[in-house]
Amino acid sequence: MILLGSGAWAAIAAQGSEPPRVLLIHSFGREFAPYESFSGIFRTELVRESPVPLDIYEVSLDSARFRETAQEAPFLDYLLGQFSQRGLDLVVPIGGPAARFAQRHRPRLFPDVPLLLAATDQRHLEGEVPATNCAMATVMYQPTRMLDTILEVLPLTTNVAVVIGSSPLEQFWLAELRGTFDSYTDRVRFEWLNGLSFAQVQRHCATLPPCSAVFFALLAVDAEGVPHIEQQSLTRLREVANAPLFGLQDTQLGRGIVGGPLMSIEELSRTAARVAVRLLQGEDPDTIRLPPQEPGRPQFDWRELQRWGIPEARLPAGSLIRFRQPTAWERYRWRIIAVMSLCLLQAFLIVLLVVHRSRRRRAEQSLRESEERLSLAAAAGTASDGPGPINGFKYGELAPYVRLSGAGALPRGGGGSASTARSRGGQPVASATGGGCADGLRRTSCFS
Repeated sequence: MILLGSGAWAAIAAQGSEPPRVLLIHSFGREFAPYESFSGIFRTELVRESPVPLDIYEVSLDSARFRETAQEAPFLDYLLGQFSQRGLDLVVPIGGPAARFAQRHRPRLFPDVPLLLAATDQRHLEGEVPATNCAMATVMYQPTRMLDTILEVLPLTTNVAVVIGSSPLEQFWLAELRGTFDSYTDRVRFEWLNGLSFAQVQRHCATLPPCSAVFFALLAVDAEGVPHIEQQSLTRLREVANAPLFGLQDTQLGRGIVGGPLMSIEELSRTAARVAVRLLQGEDPDTIRLPPQEPGRPQFDWRELQRWGIPEARLPAGSLIRFRQPTAWERYRWRIIAVMSLCLLQAFLIVLLVVHRSRRRRAEQSLRESEERLSLAAAAGTASDGPGPINGFKYGELAPYVRLSGAGALPRGGGGSASTARSRGGQPVASATGGGCADGLRRTSCFS
């Protein structure tokens, strides 16, 4: 039972009324696919859409696992004991077995309560007398679309192993699939695995011949009568199968199947919840006629495409690819850009340093060469008459009048008096005194 909204509860209590009661009848149990996904989303949406709190009861038709309808008697008695004195406002059978059960025992159980047949394939209602006071949110599976998709994405396929159980519901679908796939027998060989236990199914799917595919139709009860939860069985089958798996519902995507045109269980659940709210608000069920929901846009698991080497070019137009793993660039794009920018900046700085160092070395080399030339010139001048003429005079002619570095002596006839040298023309050329030169500056030697 689900109770929500204390404020709404107070409003109902003030009006002296009780919350509406809704009964969900599961075909197998809440844990069996695809009904477990449908019922979970349906309950959530129903409570969210309802303007008042609801009492939601859930029961499971466990007898749907067996062929004998006599097994329904205890369940029928249980429902009578629980709800004969407790009025119901809406009954929602989920799945084909529950829908047939509700219609068969409706006069005895709840003759005047509105029915909502939910998550039921339209094939289950063919040949049935249309029920009154009954709305429907049904589906129409299209196995041939899935088989066409298998042959489109795997054009070399010649063998298809069909995984299906042995319960009455699965036997119903076995007959439907055999008749539907009969027109493909000239192209494909079908292997029907309904007579095997799940362990045998695993071993068989692990040794399939080349160019095979596995069509996972429905596995609730295997040939040994062992019930199976689809999430677990599908995962275990994927681990051992040597061929790609395909299914019918979008709830199987991400659990091992490649993909294809899948039935959207979430969309079906939301549609049924909106219809249920309309019925609880008093709308006539016979005026609500919705077309059966069909498989939607093809969806594929990118990881399975990569595993089996299926190119995206083979997928039907408009296909949606899910679970795509991002590339290193898509995942770390900004980090890569930052690191590359840092590396480029570092490389630029290194180039600048190398250029600067090269220029500095060339300058230092040039300076050393200049110093060496000057040193050689000075050494050559000291060892001979000088490096060359100065104002027409050779260095040797001026040497007596110049105070050389480290000599510490003046020309002969020195002292503090000035000695005058005559040029070749008889004019004075230089004087050296202890005081200063003719221009008034104090020097060691003076030339004019």
